[in-house]
Order: sequence, then structure tokens, then C-alpha cells
Amino acid sequence: MKKYFSLSKLAIGFFIFLSFWSITTLTADPDLWWHVKVGEWIIEHNAVPHYDIYSHTMQGFEWFDHEWLIEAALWLLYGKDLWWLAVLIFSLLSFLPFLFWLRRARSFAHVWIITLIAFAMTHTIGVRAQVFSFALFFIVFEIVRKRYGEEARGAVSRASFFALPFIFFAWANLHAGFFSGLVLFGIFIFIRHFVAWWKARQIAYRALVPDLLVFAASFAATFINPYGWKVYQLIFEALLSPETARYIVEWRPVFSTNRPHVILLVGLFAFIVARYRKKYPPALLAAGAAFFVLFIKSVKMGPLFFITAIPIFAHGEEYIKEEISRVRRDHPFSAKTKEMARAGAVLLFFVLFFFFGSYMRPYAFSLSRDAVFSLPRSSYFPEKAVAVLREEAARGDIGNIFNAYGWGGYLIFYAPEIKVFVDGRMPQWVDERGGSAMRDYVKVYYGGIAKEQKEVLQRRNIETVFIENSKRKEKGLWARRLARLLSDPEKKSLPATLVDEGWSVVYEDEGAIILRCPDGSCWK
Repeated sequence: MKKYFSLSKLAIGFFIFLSFWSITTLTADPDLWWHVKVGEWIIEHNAVPHYDIYSHTMQGFEWFDHEWLIEAALWLLYGKDLWWLAVLIFSLLSFLPFLFWLRRARSFAHVWIITLIAFAMTHTIGVRAQVFSFALFFIVFEIVRKRYGEEARGAVSRASFFALPFIFFAWANLHAGFFSGLVLFGIFIFIRHFVAWWKARQIAYRALVPDLLVFAASFAATFINPYGWKVYQLIFEALLSPETARYIVEWRPVFSTNRPHVILLVGLFAFIVARYRKKYPPALLAAGAAFFVLFIKSVKMGPLFFITAIPIFAHGEEYIKEEISRVRRDHPFSAKTKEMARAGAVLLFFVLFFFFGSYMRPYAFSLSRDAVFSLPRSSYFPEKAVAVLREEAARGDIGNIFNAYGWGGYLIFYAPEIKVFVDGRMPQWVDERGGSAMRDYVKVYYGGIAKEQKEVLQRRNIETVFIENSKRKEKGLWARRLARLLSDPEKKSLPATLVDEGWSVVYEDEGAIILRCPDGSCWK
């Protein structure tokens, strides 16, 4: 039985890694393109960007590029035809926590939870800087969990604990997610020493002082980056931006998702914590609860929540078994009932793998040598339309452009001569006059009110509009839901409104449409 269980874990681990590798190979996050292009600028200028040079709406806006080190590395790999190495690195980083979790799993129920989390992670992985935050958050969580009594201390755990400032130094130059690591670290320190004080009514300074010193050193290390304290300004602007919270899908609440396996994990976690909360180490419970709340508020926090939740799920399974055993001590289950329970568990596992496998099928059958060794390509990105735009730009016929938000990064990479209206860097950007490209984008793209659209297009002096074709069918329930939420079906689509106002269609295909004001007098 033990050998069978080990082989099962090995097979599941291989399946998860293969899935992550396939998704990382073929998935193109809209921000990937501008990340690689910015990496080129960093290498060419031997400096980091401080001001926007890619848009016409926020030209010269002070910009803190917290992912600069990853971007430089991506450009170097791309330029040397080593993109396969980038895919491998990000796949391994995504898989790292799962490797440890599967190795520690002691039951099929635990493996089932791990597989469910892997399924939930498929929407967040790829060649994305936040994958580094996922892996580093896991490392920090393991270090502080061992430090504060979850597992026995040892020389290795002490050494790793004092290495935390170096980890945070590296993290602060890779991704702004280091702030979540500091929050996690602070929760463990506070809860550990608060509980100790509550029990003894005195502070154990010999234990507290080293902890505070390491935390202070870790915090100070995050300021050793090209932007210093301004990285924190960026973090709080993103967290407090109403545009980010409202219009960016991954920043929206978890219950806005159409993924039932994610909701199942949320419900299971809430049940286990509510029923067995007194059995968990307080620091572990506090960390899990804190990131659970953050996950409820924002889908983006899901990977970090899963890391803090895994030991809670693992212990919760044991507590459930103990409770069932205690309740049924005098009335044990019959052999038939046990067989039915086993059959149900196997069926549940097959159901999960059926949906996981169905989701992965397009990735599995789309892999090719070109896909592994080059930047990912997707039907969502308008390759032909961008070629038309470049021809128009070469003739000087474009002027200021209004582009779809998801295509801003793609334009920056493949048509750098065209300054974009908006892209993935800009949702929280607000200039000193209160102007915001994202707010203007929403007014034009989703508003459907001709008066507001005219005002923005006139003020921004827009001569070309490059957006998704309104005839295109959105893929995915949430994409359709978001479109319904932000637009009025009774009002005309933007292309229809523009045509009525005298704009001409320069190019149109199934996915994209380009419109231009013929004589520069539209909206006047």
C-alpha cells in the first residue's frame, strides 16, 4: 500500500509539473510583452526606467518598475534564443511548493487537496514576475513556520532564519510581492510573542530581540533597490486604487470567479478553521486567516493563501478522522459502508482529474518545438492588425491611438514606434492634475455614452482607434460577465458609434478592428 501511495504521488507530481510547463509555454499574459521590451531598454541603457516613454497619455509620468531585474533577465534570455530556459525556470518555481507538499503528503485526501490547489493555480502561472513571489513567499513561510514551533528547531532552520534579510533584499528587486512576505513575517512574530506574554504575563526579551532584529534587517533590506522607499509608494497606490480593484479581473473578489474548485477550497478552509480553530498553533491560524481574508477580497492573493492553507488542510484532515473515529467508536462503520466511502473517494478523485484534464487538453495538444523556443502566441493578440498599424504609422497616418487595454503591452513590443493609450502598467497612475488614462479608457470603452466618449477622444486628440471587434465572442464566463457589468446592452458599441460620427474602418477581422478619423475633424 505504501509503495502504491508513493507511485501515485510521483505520477500526480509529474502530471502537475507537465501541466504547469505546458501552460507556461503557451500562455501569454498581456503584460509579458512590455516586460520583455522594458528589459531590452534596461540592458541597452544600463539603467532602470524612471519615467514613462511608451504612452502618449501619461508620457513622462514617474514610474517605479519593481520588476526590473526579471525584465532584464527575460530580455537576455529572449535575445540569446534561450526562451526555453525562461519557461523551465518559471515552471519549476511554480512547481516548487507542490514538490514539497506532495513529498509530505500522508494520505490520498491530502494529495487530493494538493491537486485541487494545482488546478486552482492554472490561471495564475506563466512567465510572470509574481511566480517569483509565490516561490519566495513559500520559502519565507517554511522558515518562519519552523522558527516558531510548527516543527523542531535545528541548525539549518536557525541559519535560514538569519538569511531572511538577504531573501528580502533579492525579493525587493524582483517583485513588489515582498510586502506580503513582510506581513507574513510580522504576523508570526507578533502572535508568537503575544501568546507567550499572555501566558506568562512577561516579555521574553531573549527570544524577542533576535526576532525583531531580523525583522528590522529584512525590512531595511527592501529599501536597497533602484527606487528606494518609492517602491512602497507603488505598493500602496496599487492596493488603494479604485481602478485596479474594479477593472482588473485578478484584483476582483474571489466570489466573482466562475471556478467552482476555487470556491470549494474557500468553503473547505472556512469549515475546517471554524470547527477546529482551537487545535491549531495560533501563529499558523492567524497567518492562514489573514491571507484567507485577502484572497476573498482579491483573486490575486490566491497563491499566497494556498501556501498558508496547506498545513491547515493537512491537520484538518487528521482532526476530521479523529472526530469520526471518536463518534463511531461504539458503532463502527460496516464493511459495506467503508467500501462505499472508498469508492466515493476514488470517484471524487477521477472527477477532479477529468475536469483538470479537460482544462489541460488544449495545452497538451498544442505544444510544438516553436512554442517552447519562442515567445508564446495566442489568437487573442492581433498579429495581422498590428502589421497594418505599423504600415499606417510608417506613412504617418496614425496620430494618437486609442487601444484595447489588453493589447497595450503587445503594441509596446511589436510596434514600439506607436505610443499606446493604456497598458498593464497604468491602472493606478494618476497625474498631478488628477488625469488618469485608465479612467478615460473606461469612459470610452465601456461607457457607451457618446458625450463622454467625445470629450475623452477630443481631449486626448485621438485619431485612430484599435480595439477588439464587437462581433467577437468573449471566451469565458467571467469575461462576458465583466462586459455586461461595465456596458449597457441598449447602447451602441464603440465601433458603431464611431462609424456614425464619420470614422472609417481601416481594417477589420474576426478579432480586431481599426478605425480612423479621415480628415482629423471627427468629434468636433
